[in-house]
Amino acid sequence: MSDPADAAPVLLLKTKSTPSDGYEEYFKTTGSYQPTFVPVLEHRFREDALQDISDLLSSNGLSSPNAEFPGGIYGGIIFTSQRAVEALSTVVTKLRAQSASGQTIINRDVPLYVVGPATARGLRALDLGCPILGEETGNGDALAKFILEHYNAIWKDAIMRKPPLLFLVGEQRRDIIPKTLQSHTLKEHLRIGVNELVVYETGEMQSFRDEFTKLWSENVKEGCASQWVVVFSPTGCKAMLESLKLLDHETGKVKSAELKNRKDNIFVATIGPTTRDYLRREFDFEPDVCAETPTPEGVGNGIAAFLANRSEIQAEKTSSQDNKKRKAGDTPTSSPKTRRGKRGKKVQKTIEETMPAEDDAKDEAKDEDSAEDEEVSEEASKNVAPNGDASKDDTAVEDISKEAAETSNGDQSEDKNPKAADDTIQDSADRKEKSPSNLIEKGIIYFFTRARVGIEDVDGVQDLQRTYFILRPLPEGAKLGEGAIPDSNTNRLIALPKKSFPKSGSDRFMAFVEKSKVTMKELKDETLTSSEYDTKTMGTRVTPAITPIGEGVYAITETNNASYLAYMLTIPSEPEEVQKDMGLREKGSFILSLKNPTRKGPSYASLPEKPDFPQEIIDDFRNLAWMPVHKSTYLDYPNAQLLLIGEGQNEFGAAVEAAEKDKKKDKETPQEVLEELEDEDQLRVEHLHGDDSVFDDLHINKKDYPSVMTTW
Repeated sequence: MSDPADAAPVLLLKTKSTPSDGYEEYFKTTGSYQPTFVPVLEHRFREDALQDISDLLSSNGLSSPNAEFPGGIYGGIIFTSQRAVEALSTVVTKLRAQSASGQTIINRDVPLYVVGPATARGLRALDLGCPILGEETGNGDALAKFILEHYNAIWKDAIMRKPPLLFLVGEQRRDIIPKTLQSHTLKEHLRIGVNELVVYETGEMQSFRDEFTKLWSENVKEGCASQWVVVFSPTGCKAMLESLKLLDHETGKVKSAELKNRKDNIFVATIGPTTRDYLRREFDFEPDVCAETPTPEGVGNGIAAFLANRSEIQAEKTSSQDNKKRKAGDTPTSSPKTRRGKRGKKVQKTIEETMPAEDDAKDEAKDEDSAEDEEVSEEASKNVAPNGDASKDDTAVEDISKEAAETSNGDQSEDKNPKAADDTIQDSADRKEKSPSNLIEKGIIYFFTRARVGIEDVDGVQDLQRTYFILRPLPEGAKLGEGAIPDSNTNRLIALPKKSFPKSGSDRFMAFVEKSKVTMKELKDETLTSSEYDTKTMGTRVTPAITPIGEGVYAITETNNASYLAYMLTIPSEPEEVQKDMGLREKGSFILSLKNPTRKGPSYASLPEKPDFPQEIIDDFRNLAWMPVHKSTYLDYPNAQLLLIGEGQNEFGAAVEAAEKDKKKDKETPQEVLEELEDEDQLRVEHLHGDDSVFDDLHINKKDYPSVMTTW
């Protein structure tokens, strides 16, 4: 651990949380930083509300279906802010001081619902013994959906009436949770009553600017090499920039000259994109770091990545200056370009080669969910990019030619050579005209799994090695006729190391583009078939061929600055055990995000090689860690890293919402496009070989592959 005297000051623009603060614990533990709290807001608890909570707890007003004497006023409490936790802490501390030692304050079966790790950590410190639920939800919408499922389940068989929930809030709050739980679109028996109790009020702290100026100025005078300012909300941003003497009072914007000539080494980090975007929009100020997750670890990792990148830039600058000083005769005889030329063509590794092996080695100790959650940023969870207008790439899908269809007919199903005519994919000018503006891509989708090496009888997801899906784009105005889909070089193979698809909003699974712009023939030769390989300890081993588990249609859409992958299954006609275990339904959707390859992530959640994105795509990220898939061409680069978040199960969620500008025009909705395409695909499949039509489409011989699997 480094000397505390060398620790860099970190000014946290927030009130210290009680009974413990995760940011203080994190930065002190590293030994490289010295955290100091600079309160921006003044939170005042309402004494009448605290008394109401005290009366409620004293009278056993909280109960669960399992309580000895049920019938309390409330069946649980909702917390979405640290201040609400502190209000409960104030009451609990006082009651414990007044009561006998060891007396239970709240029935231990009463659920306490929280929106994130900070609120969960604060409640655990109270040691109430109650279940603390919803920590992984991350936002009010996801928490509300979680509560609907959990709370209705625990009260399902109760004799007593289902009591409402108590929601401890501030005077300024969003109403998404009460609206969702009490929505009239729900059946009456599923609705959950919510009573909001305002427990605190918020006001701006007048002493903030003076206190902040004093602290950073003293750090500069003491010769600190650098210091960090961590901003938690838009409140106080103006005062912060004024204190740092960066604002032009006439324009209200950051003075570019002052910003360029900053010599104090004062760096600014925000805990998420909301505050960062506010600084950009209001003041033309770009913070040095935007945390990928609104957590102490998220801020710390962001700072570490910034410093590492800064060191690399400085090293390159120094190297460049040294090179300029060299004489011509001192240059190396073998240039970097020459050395690279001797290496030959770079061979792309498959997902199997780059991810930890499951068959020839012991299972990794790391929990997959934890690895992925560390990688998921706040902006990925919300899948929002500022000012991100939906834009289609009209050139992303090539026309399917007659020649491509003819050259692919030689390796189809044994039963008979199915029709692969020119009119399988028909181009409709009318359909193209009516295509919704927020439809990025549509096409045919195939779902596959591959069993683990050495497993002959697959009994469940645990026996799988990988799961894949293939996206086969269609032209914007395409209609499906009869026959197999002709081969083309527009296919993409995407791998899911997690093996199953996300089933809820709390499931956030990584995926990787393994191959793009390839024909089915190439996929068959290089990936889909079984293969042998030699090992030193186990001899020759066989990688099984892929097993199809579904086929259907898909649409990639963008709504409210979030992109989605929505699908409808055609094969099998009714999803069975395998499909349900794998997270597939008759229809569904996933939030779809693309990772910025210039932003570092945990080694166990990344590929060793990065996608070869052109600079224009890198620029589209605007330094975001994640962004929506605005264009289909984003998916045309091997090693592109994606995030799938559960959105709809047997429903589409927000994925098929119509764009506002389309509602007054004669445009179809994304849902109508998807349903039309699925109807056509169903007829096409019926005229081919039913479920075996998968093999017709893939131009592979059915006898070489397992049949479409529906039961384990």
